[in-house]
Amino acid sequence: MFGIGGQELILILLVALIVMGPKKLPDLAKSLGRAIGEFQRATTDLKRDFDQASEMEQKKEPERQDAAKADDTTSKQKQKDIDSDNEAVKDSPEDIKSYDPDEIEG
Repeated sequence: MFGIGGQELILILLVALIVMGPKKLPDLAKSLGRAIGEFQRATTDLKRDFDQASEMEQKKEPERQDAAKADDTTSKQKQKDIDSDNEAVKDSPEDIKSYDPDEIEG
């Protein structure tokens, strides 16, 4: 169990019998058994929660990949639009008028 052999276990029980007395020893064993049972239940619940969270993450991963692909496609389209606008400006510089700040303010 915890690397305790038979001889060590007998020694521990004898020390507990001497320290606690024969009347309190059964109550102590019962309390110890309950504590171990509660610990095992808590451990099982915690493991189950981790497994459920892991399964949910695995289910969400394809959705994230699809969303990332959609974002990538959208950003590529936006970049194409920007590039085409830049090309339109480069192709027709004669259409651009000189900037006169007085015209805007007045």
